[in-house]
Amino acid sequence: MIRRPVRGFTLLEAMIALAIVAMLLLIAVPSFNSIRVSATLTELSNELVASVQLARSEAIKRNRVARLCASDDGATCSPTWGGFSTGWVVLDAENNLLLSRPAVESGYRIKTSGGLRILTFYPSGMDATTVSFTVCRYDPLERQQRVIAVGPTGGTRVTRTEVSSC
Repeated sequence: MIRRPVRGFTLLEAMIALAIVAMLLLIAVPSFNSIRVSATLTELSNELVASVQLARSEAIKRNRVARLCASDDGATCSPTWGGFSTGWVVLDAENNLLLSRPAVESGYRIKTSGGLRILTFYPSGMDATTVSFTVCRYDPLERQQRVIAVGPTGGTRVTRTEVSSC
């Protein structure tokens, strides 16, 4: 009689492997959600910083006023209830559209200090002293947020915080 090695695995071994994979998934899935939220917050804050820099550079380059403002139609400045969460535009002095950003993804929010809806840039700087944007997820379990501080000359600084006030 020739003895051959056993190939395959038993049902018990398959059940143990499946239980281990299930436990690993239970640990990993919440971490992936946190990574996804972090990536979305970073993306939104980067787009907002780029829009601030575009408005500032256009004001300097053209030696005329440029505006970054909340917009619900993607073409004009419109002081909406949702503020920058409904989208934003960058316009030059003649109201020509330089950039349009649609509304942010559902569940995310952008708040401004003092409820500001229009940020005006002059060739020499901004018309306000300091403005801050808070980019956050409207979720009691997710505490991440990004705070973008815009100085009087239009310079920006992004801070990542774990204290959400969304």
